[in-house]
Amino acid sequence: MQFPPTVRAFGGEIRLGADALLEKPRNLSKDCLAFSHARAALIWLNSRAGPFDCVMLSAYTCPSVPRMYSNLGCSLIFVDLFSDRWEEMIRRATGRLLVLVPAFLGHDVGVDLLGISKSLENKGIVVVDAAQTAFGHETISVPESVAVLSCPRKCVAVGDGAILRWSELTDVDHAAVAKMPWATNAVAAKLAARALCAWRSPAVEPEMLRLNAEAELAWPDYPHRMSDSGTWFFSWTDPVAHARRRWENWATLSRGLAGRVEIVERYGGTPYNFSILVNQRDEILKRLHSQRVFATALWPDSVHSGNEHPVAADFTRRLIGLPIDQSYSVEDMDEILARVLGSLCQ
Repeated sequence: MQFPPTVRAFGGEIRLGADALLEKPRNLSKDCLAFSHARAALIWLNSRAGPFDCVMLSAYTCPSVPRMYSNLGCSLIFVDLFSDRWEEMIRRATGRLLVLVPAFLGHDVGVDLLGISKSLENKGIVVVDAAQTAFGHETISVPESVAVLSCPRKCVAVGDGAILRWSELTDVDHAAVAKMPWATNAVAAKLAARALCAWRSPAVEPEMLRLNAEAELAWPDYPHRMSDSGTWFFSWTDPVAHARRRWENWATLSRGLAGRVEIVERYGGTPYNFSILVNQRDEILKRLHSQRVFATALWPDSVHSGNEHPVAADFTRRLIGLPIDQSYSVEDMDEILARVLGSLCQ
């Protein structure tokens, strides 16, 4: 069912049916484990490779991550976004250490992972936080013993899924995860929200939003495995088409917005969204939402120090993420672009 431009909405859920599929499924490699969501994987890793005394992480990240580690009794060491001080701060740290390096917005890591890993020596492990990717566990190249965590549930139309790739995995690890339960309530609510999104009808939006909020609240605080339905669907999802569509959409907005707004320029990987930096962000978000472009202020409540982490502080105040996911065509991006320009120029 098609709706006129004033009714069509952009952003929010990735609708069921948005993903290009393969001719035959692919299995995860032996060095991967499939958890229900990212926190489930990280909590499992804390038991398996820890417990960690300290966690070093970006000062601009989802606040649920530092909150989780605080609840686990870990001290937190924050590094500013795009900083090159990881190795220096590792050398200062004591105790068992987890270093969580971001693949920000799904792009290349942008720091020396080998140098970071060598600085850590035997004091802990390094994990690339690629939670803003669906296939980062496959596409991000890392030194031996460095782990990668991707999060398909955020980037494709599955109900759940976080993939941990780590060279240290054993048969015992695989057997333990295989015995874990699904996060059934969260999966059911998320899939129902995606199904309603596929209708593209304003009439079902309130129920879709309710179900999505229900799903987010239902993610458990202890390890669960990825559902069988999720792993089956993910095995059919085409990673090449996924990346191509997102880059095509990213490029369309980049051409249209170049010179008109400050763009967060990152390279490589697969983009999670198209991020811009604006003043008066709340006002511009209101305009975008009134135009039914449901852009997001990514992590306005990130945990950081304004003096020590100036980039994180700036992004916390000014970043807006525009939708570019595989639900949309280049023609859709042209429509989004017109609405964005109208909102910026008011």
